[in-house]
Amino acid sequence: MKNIILLFTESFRIIVFEIFAIMLPLIGLKLLKLDNFSIGISLFLFSVGYLIFSYLAGKIVDSYNKKNLIIYIYGIEVILLYLFYIFIHNGNLSILIYYTLILIIGLSVVFIETAITAWIPDIYLSEELSNGAGVLQTGKSISNLIAPTIGGGLISLYGYNNTIIFLCIVLLINIPLIVLIKGYESSKKSKTVRKSTLKYTFEYIIKNPILKSIMFTTATINFSFSIYSSLIIIYLSKNFKLSEYIIGIILSISGIGALIGSVISSHLIKKFGSISIMIFGPIIPSFGLLLISIPKTKFYLLFIFIGIFLSLFSRSIGSIARLTVQSLTIPSEKRAEVNGTLMMFTWGMIPIGTLVGSYLSDILGIQKIMIMAGLCLIFSNFFMVRLWISNYKKTQRKMV
Repeated sequence: MKNIILLFTESFRIIVFEIFAIMLPLIGLKLLKLDNFSIGISLFLFSVGYLIFSYLAGKIVDSYNKKNLIIYIYGIEVILLYLFYIFIHNGNLSILIYYTLILIIGLSVVFIETAITAWIPDIYLSEELSNGAGVLQTGKSISNLIAPTIGGGLISLYGYNNTIIFLCIVLLINIPLIVLIKGYESSKKSKTVRKSTLKYTFEYIIKNPILKSIMFTTATINFSFSIYSSLIIIYLSKNFKLSEYIIGIILSISGIGALIGSVISSHLIKKFGSISIMIFGPIIPSFGLLLISIPKTKFYLLFIFIGIFLSLFSRSIGSIARLTVQSLTIPSEKRAEVNGTLMMFTWGMIPIGTLVGSYLSDILGIQKIMIMAGLCLIFSNFFMVRLWISNYKKTQRKMV
């Protein structure tokens, strides 16, 4: 029952913000008439919280009841989305209000991501952690699969305002569902009070080869995907003249890759081990993102579908393995703080990639920037392969 409820809550949460992320460039493009870079700024603001707020969010989450924080944040997010609705409904949405609300909503997303990631080891036993990570990733994968179609359909049929009301309702449903989830919080609280700094926590990560590799790998992946995410809607809308609904269908069908990756990853981890899957699982499918940048031909939709499918499969299977290894590596008393610091340096690459991608796309064109994103995703495997080589050499020295 716990797995089912968590799957629903995570799916609902990601669906809301997947649809919201689809709406952002469309509102900027069609209501506010912004250029690529100005739209890129909105996506930068939506994700910059990972860079400026993750460490502080981790400190806060470590100090309070994670479950209660998640519930409070849901309530705040509903209020913020409703404010967005009011400004669009009254026809007085300005660029300043647009940017401000996006920034605040983005900060709330960082807060809840940090809290949920730190909460998982409190509601699953150590031997169940891969299941918990798999449930989270499955929820995200289901969202990748259905959210674009739902979002594109809602926007096309009912407009931005009614879509926002739908998002508010979905978040409100999540609150009682979170209440139903039981965990082991009382048996996992730390008895000591630690004082630490960002520098101390960062050094802790750098000195741990596994956490360091996870940080660099995830940072590169997020940089690549942030470029892709910031441009794909504009790319399909402007370059190929596709409607919101068709764009949603393309992204949804391609999202099957993420779902397949999340479903099979737990089985692969049990058979081969989380570290082996973390290192080798994403390598081959990570080449998929390059297919999106293939010049337009009569098969361009097929290439886009296969490219997104493979790249999302790569991200999904690697993400579950990395989260499992990460949860097992970090001590419980510093979990949220270390997770928050990791998020700062990994998810913090999302706003940077968004700005870089949107800015360069106005200069070089979207297609060339998509090539750059594809090459970055392939390069992300370097850090994990390097970790494997390092461990292999250590093993060989011990045998000698």
